[in-house]
Amino acid sequence: WFQANKDRYHNEYLPPIQAFIEAIGLRQKEISPGLNADPRVSGGSMMRIYRDVRFSKDKTPYKNHLGITFWEGAGKKTEAPSYHLYMDKSGGGIYGGQHAFPKEALSKFRTAIDDNNFGPGFQTALDKVAAAGDYEIGGEQYVRVPREYDSDHPRGEQMRYKGIFVKSQPLTASQLNSPDLIDVCIQHFRNMAPLHHWLVKMNARSY
Repeated sequence: WFQANKDRYHNEYLPPIQAFIEAIGLRQKEISPGLNADPRVSGGSMMRIYRDVRFSKDKTPYKNHLGITFWEGAGKKTEAPSYHLYMDKSGGGIYGGQHAFPKEALSKFRTAIDDNNFGPGFQTALDKVAAAGDYEIGGEQYVRVPREYDSDHPRGEQMRYKGIFVKSQPLTASQLNSPDLIDVCIQHFRNMAPLHHWLVKMNARSY
């Protein structure tokens, strides 16, 4: 089916997504000037349509949803602090944070949390996000505090995170099809910005 409809994909599907990414790029500078809003089909903000089926029992070759990532910092966009818009035919959502810390970032995160000057800012950022709206705050965690730190460390529970994200309440199909979608995204980005900015600074620190 996709091969027979590939022209529609390139001529009808991609152009409005690229225009949306460019429009977000113009607006988001007020929140995070270093954020990447890249309209390129390959390597840009739009996630590829092809599924990675190497380790999956589901060998369906194509995705049936759209993902757009606006990231900041060096390294892979999927591993950097970012804002992410997800949508399918039924609805969608907006995410912020760093979903999974790469090895180097995980070590840096723990060192940053341990830092008495910088570490408390992590919880402050999460509190600001929570105060700004009805957001889910989560992330996978290790069972214990890392062994190189005291088990009763005042921020030990935070050190257990493998990654950290904030998630909006679901967006309806009508919201996703509204001309106001850009405003909705920018408002969520602004609300999630305290965590994003803390993570960007954390990644840029040298320990």
